[in-house]
Amino acid sequence: MKKSILVLMIIFLSCVKENSSVLSENEIKEYKIKVLKTGNKSCFTMLLLNAQNNDEYYEMLPYSIIIANKFKNTDAFYNVYECMIRINNNGSFKEDYIERLNKCDKEFAISYLNKGAYLNDIDCKVSLSKHYRYGFGVIKNIKKADSIYSSIK
Repeated sequence: MKKSILVLMIIFLSCVKENSSVLSENEIKEYKIKVLKTGNKSCFTMLLLNAQNNDEYYEMLPYSIIIANKFKNTDAFYNVYECMIRINNNGSFKEDYIERLNKCDKEFAISYLNKGAYLNDIDCKVSLSKHYRYGFGVIKNIKKADSIYSSIK
């Protein structure tokens, strides 16, 4: 009995995973157009979910940069940072992995965290605070880390 329930659960979970985030090529094209033209946040989120489920972070980087700069979507600022780390670390993400990036990529990723933090994005502020607290990609500065963290409302 336990084995049959386990088998059914595995089958169910694999089906859910396969079908829950699959977007058709037409949906992807439509969402990309809406993101680029209007900055549509829900379309951007759907593209992000699709990219994450398919480990296609490189695919989202240009869209994240555009929607961050053109439409000031704070989620996109954090996503630029995350994409840069994932792309340069075979899809893996931890904040200290920023140390594995070359100087230019590291500065680029941190600059997007700074921009997002300036726009009061909580994820950007929390992450930037950690970077300053532990010296990941920046010069360690506890006072600055505390200041950024305390600015979270």
